[in-house]
Amino acid sequence: MYQEAINDYSNSIQFDSTFSFHFTQYVLLDRANLYSTMKKYNLAERDYKIYLLKYPDNFVPQDYYLVKIMQNDVPGLINLYTWDINLNPTNGYAYYSRAVYKEQIGDEKGACDDYKKAKSLGVKR
Repeated sequence: MYQEAINDYSNSIQFDSTFSFHFTQYVLLDRANLYSTMKKYNLAERDYKIYLLKYPDNFVPQDYYLVKIMQNDVPGLINLYTWDINLNPTNGYAYYSRAVYKEQIGDEKGACDDYKKAKSLGVKR
């Protein structure tokens, strides 16, 4: 059942030039989300990376964070939060979340700076 949907999404993506911007964008995300559901995290990550490269002004899809969590990829999570912060420097929750993961890898100064920034943007701990 899932594989048939993956095939449909893949066929739709191949015909990218015939579909609207929004259609292709959502088909790519849907396929990534389905790969994630199937626990094929490397394939899901590949599609999320393509999505962000193809649509660099978009925020990181929430499900991409979940893939990184399932892969236990803390540096990858930090990079995703940095992406979102670069797009919206007033997103206090992104600073807070990035701080949590910086703390996990022992970057105490980076975590402290992010916690302070999150607090200055109204996030309560």
